[in-house]
Amino acid sequence: RVERLLQYQFNNRSLLEEALTHQSFAAASYQRLEFVGDAALGLAFSNFLYLTNPTVGPGALSTLRAANISTEKLARVAVRHDLYPLLRRNCPRLDLLVGQFIQSVKQELEDDLGTTP
Repeated sequence: RVERLLQYQFNNRSLLEEALTHQSFAAASYQRLEFVGDAALGLAFSNFLYLTNPTVGPGALSTLRAANISTEKLARVAVRHDLYPLLRRNCPRLDLLVGQFIQSVKQELEDDLGTTP
């Protein structure tokens, strides 16, 4: 499902499994990959902003980057694509907190669309 969503087929599926494994599930979790992924995402988005906004100064570019790669922004993307069920985990507290976040994001979407009764 993740490969279809990303439109990318992993050569090394064990990396995908590790990326979808919370520390509560196994010793090898996504934390080391997260370290590299955060840097890669920051670089890729910085490059995109730099090339597509040639008249914008560094301060504004930094603000745009921070707003678009924040943890909350990425969590909202995960909600939109229903990725949490794919995370291998064994942490009821995390399930509760993420469930609350998912509900609040869905409620915001409904409110924005005016679909609440």
